[in-house]
Amino acid sequence: MSSHFLFQDREEAGHALADMLRDIPTRRSLVLGIPRGGVITAAAIARELHAELDVILSRKILAPGQPDLAIGAIAENGNCHFDPLSMPMHDLPYGFIMHQKRIHAMGIAKRQSLFRGNGGLPSVAGRTVLVVDDGAATGATLIAALDAVRLRSPHYLIAAVPVASPGSLGQIRRHCDELVYLAAPDEFQSISQFHAYFHEVKDLEAAAILHEFTAHAEPACSW
Repeated sequence: MSSHFLFQDREEAGHALADMLRDIPTRRSLVLGIPRGGVITAAAIARELHAELDVILSRKILAPGQPDLAIGAIAENGNCHFDPLSMPMHDLPYGFIMHQKRIHAMGIAKRQSLFRGNGGLPSVAGRTVLVVDDGAATGATLIAALDAVRLRSPHYLIAAVPVASPGSLGQIRRHCDELVYLAAPDEFQSISQFHAYFHEVKDLEAAAILHEFTAHAEPACSW
């Protein structure tokens, strides 16, 4: 592997994260991956830790006219988080924000059906919950997911990502009990630059990973 890359792929990154998570005291661990790419990383962690796996849905809200700039995110409970560093840069009318909420809420509802059928998010109350993504650029998607989980009263809430931008770390830490990451390079430009193989993950692929894991999973640890 080139020395430029930290990980071969998302799965290898998940195994490396699992090694850092083994010594954290847990209670009925639940790993929640953020679709789509985060599900691959989360599945590797859940497999290593013998934990239950599911998803927490969170989608980016993009700046108008700038499809590569995420200014926030909306989670499956409808709550939004906007990046405080990005928001002052844009004059966003209230109508735009509400329109984005409606659009993403419909997309999230479709994804919920794909990933869980008629079921809902597993109970998180009193449990150790790990919210996992394949990386954090602004951290908005991860933070929206963390806030949605926090409202369900977990015992201990962990955010876990292989790589993050240095500027996102302080923001993410304010929304969880513990942040676990492997690297936050100063030269961070995108999550993909640190993976030798970083393909675009489709919803169907992520759903298949979750369903296969659930079908073959051992009983989750009770500790």
